[in-house]
Amino acid sequence: MLYIGEEMTKRGHEVVYMATQTAIQFAKGFNIPTVPLKIPPDVRSLKFFASNMVDKDVLISNGHSDEEIKKMEDEMIETRKRMTGHMSVIDSLSAVINLLSANEPYELAVFGLLDAFERRKPDLVICDYMIFACMDVCAHLNISYVITVRTMALMGHPDFPNYIPDPIIGRSFFSITLWERLYDKFILGPQFLLRLRPVFQHMNTIRTKYGLKTYYNPETNIVNCHILLTNFFGWDIPYLMSPFIHTVGPIVGRIELGKTIPNDLFHWLEEAKELNESVVYVAFGSIAIPSRDQIQIFLDGFSMSSSCDLHARKQEPHLRVLWSLSGISITDFPMESTKKLEGLNVRFEQWVPQLNVLTHAAVKLFLTHGGMESVHESLYAGKPSLIVPFFGDQQSNALLSRDRGVADFLDKNTMTSIDVCKKVHKLLTDYDNTSSELYRNLYKMSRIVHHNLNNYKHIYKVLEMEMDIGSQHLIPPSVSWLVAHNVDLWVIFLAIIWIVIYVTRF
Repeated sequence: MLYIGEEMTKRGHEVVYMATQTAIQFAKGFNIPTVPLKIPPDVRSLKFFASNMVDKDVLISNGHSDEEIKKMEDEMIETRKRMTGHMSVIDSLSAVINLLSANEPYELAVFGLLDAFERRKPDLVICDYMIFACMDVCAHLNISYVITVRTMALMGHPDFPNYIPDPIIGRSFFSITLWERLYDKFILGPQFLLRLRPVFQHMNTIRTKYGLKTYYNPETNIVNCHILLTNFFGWDIPYLMSPFIHTVGPIVGRIELGKTIPNDLFHWLEEAKELNESVVYVAFGSIAIPSRDQIQIFLDGFSMSSSCDLHARKQEPHLRVLWSLSGISITDFPMESTKKLEGLNVRFEQWVPQLNVLTHAAVKLFLTHGGMESVHESLYAGKPSLIVPFFGDQQSNALLSRDRGVADFLDKNTMTSIDVCKKVHKLLTDYDNTSSELYRNLYKMSRIVHHNLNNYKHIYKVLEMEMDIGSQHLIPPSVSWLVAHNVDLWVIFLAIIWIVIYVTRF
């Protein structure tokens, strides 16, 4: 969305990026002024969610001690770890909704956005992060808004086809079974709604506190507003869309390509390239934290020979591992075991420019959690992925990646080191074979991604029209179900046929 904002600035519009204290950093590198959202005066009552949304200095200035802040951060880490553990689909869905929509993040966003919008009075708001709070505040202040989502299913939008499974549930259109469809529709769906009710009750309490309209139906504020889908057809399942829905994906951080790989890491990758050693790049995003047991399974799998024999521990010298920690402490790794792995060249980095690393010739495989942005970036680079989904839409991304023939996946609860070894070597072997189905699928998908990179540029005129005259002219006329499906015409036609037959017969 920042690319869109930057282009709107070039077209003569005043654009401001408003976000929480910690999210302001995402605007670095863009020519867009930023405004950190104001936080409530009773921020001291907030729990660990605040540490993920409010800058540490702000918490200190509001009276939090170092011990309290450390406790917040530790609780957030523990929450991240729990989300990577064994959780049912319904528990995983509830955890994601709680993180993104309810409790402290929602109130922080409502308070900050109300204050910012009342002071600046924007003509149009693009709701990207904090989407429920943003829509609610815009509807309350009668401000035009556009929302961004990764899937229409997440919002329960009526225009989303019923035959496409909800990615949040973790299914793929190409492999879902009849039983899974029945289970999702009549068992999991109602369970999820029941689990969500307390969340929306709490959100309604906050809405009442700030004078916003209360509701329970997620569709309330999304019908007849423009929706930007941060996805693209060719990867996502194509379907007919209303004039309010626009694809602006794939999600590829093109500004990242302007960054450079740190010199020592670049030389390490170049050395691997010269020695014809394959690099497996490992990163699990900013939320998922693998357990020590899971980390041990990965390391053991990497250390095996290509035969994946438990007793043949010495790794062949053509494999290297680059592991981006993404905030994980190195103490979470079973380092004693790592040091005993002969021949395994593992490099740990707190952060790397992911897109640059993926496009480096030495990197041949991406071990990832399967977040949408990571999937899109691996497709952009044309590299295969081994996906270990933890929660949210990651399971469906993993299944769709497999069904599209560009990746494989592991079950976090049942995987073994032998599974890791076999799938790593299978993907590496197939990727090195230019006539393999994997290589052909990756090439085709990479070309689709590159052709869709400028998808977002068509949206400028949509935004300008929304600010100028609105979008009432795009709302279809209201017709009954009978008229919409020509039932009345068929009834009359069949009645005439019956009358003709009756008259001619008798």
